[in-house]
Amino acid sequence: MEFFDGTKNWVASARSIADTHEAALVAAKRAYAAMPGLSLTEQSMYGAGLINDIIYSTRASYSTFNSTFDNSSIMDINNNSAGRRYSLRSYAKDDYMTAFNDAYWVDIEWYDTGVGSGDRERAWSNWQ
Repeated sequence: MEFFDGTKNWVASARSIADTHEAALVAAKRAYAAMPGLSLTEQSMYGAGLINDIIYSTRASYSTFNSTFDNSSIMDINNNSAGRRYSLRSYAKDDYMTAFNDAYWVDIEWYDTGVGSGDRERAWSNWQ
């Protein structure tokens, strides 16, 4: 299945899907915390109703962004942004190894030492 916004703006579509995924992870945790007695389907429906509010509130406030997203989400937001930039590069169609090596050695962030304030600021900028 292909996702695009009608203008075939794949970068915008990829961002929408990735940002919704990050917000959905937060929504699922909130749904479970608020109503642990509900079935998984009911919690999913409750969580789905929270996604837009999570996206809007975290884009409006840096402090809300920081208190909402844990370190793994910060890493994902930064790496998702790096991945979207690949569509703007001029890799040859069959030159996947150059793209892979650029990602692995240059662009993708590894957080074995933790997430610092600079990582969170970059994620906030990417989230905007």
